[in-house]
Amino acid sequence: VYNGTSLPSVFAPTLLPLASSWTHVVLTWSSTNGLRLYVNNVLVASRPSATTFAATAVTTNYVTLGNALSASGSCAAGSIGVLGPYRGAVDDFRIYSRELTVDDVCVLYSS
Repeated sequence: VYNGTSLPSVFAPTLLPLASSWTHVVLTWSSTNGLRLYVNNVLVASRPSATTFAATAVTTNYVTLGNALSASGSCAAGSIGVLGPYRGAVDDFRIYSRELTVDDVCVLYSS
């Protein structure tokens, strides 16, 4: 979420396990609540101070899924160990024009 000077982020407190089952991940943002990260219907991290979003009709906003774009093999939380894009499966990817509520996240997780 670009705020005009930086890209505030939120990180899960532990690495997500590599398993043969699906992991449900939801990231929400609003000017009231900032960034919130849910994993399997549980709020695992938040950054309430990330409430500013610098969007304009002139500035292009990008969504990047599964790639750090820098090809450096690192991110703000440290080394990711493997260069290159994510290799795996994504079943469903959605972008909403509003912040999802806790109830919304629960419904998505349950369906």
